[in-house]
Amino acid sequence: MKDLIEKFWITDEGYPAVVRFNQFGCRVAYVGVPPTHKLYKKDCRYLDNIKCHGTLDFSSTQFNNGGLKNYPAKDPKYDDYWFFGFCADHCWDAQDVEGYKRLHGEEPFKMTKYEYQIIRTLDFMVNNCNSISKQLKGKQDEKI
Repeated sequence: MKDLIEKFWITDEGYPAVVRFNQFGCRVAYVGVPPTHKLYKKDCRYLDNIKCHGTLDFSSTQFNNGGLKNYPAKDPKYDDYWFFGFCADHCWDAQDVEGYKRLHGEEPFKMTKYEYQIIRTLDFMVNNCNSISKQLKGKQDEKI
């Protein structure tokens, strides 16, 4: 099994954003900033003032398993962008088995399902990315 990109778009702020499934059938998402951005190459562990589901837990120019580099409509101008990401595979997040099967053609790895878990939908992830994008745009004017 491999990760599967579910959506790629450019946010209103002009940043590339990606939502994909991981091998567990949970969504993960990323928003990229150009090399000119003040947060370029900043470690997400020190950006706890960027609010999203859970917390930012990824910062790099590369995705695991190729990620954005495998997206058919990928534009090479994003090769040097620094991406910040978050995941929806916490203990309170549920697998979206049907969504994964619809796009990937097979079931993800099985995880235990608990009644309190919630499937984080594509819309949920897109809304979080758009919020992160706005926050990242606002950081351009702040002293870091």
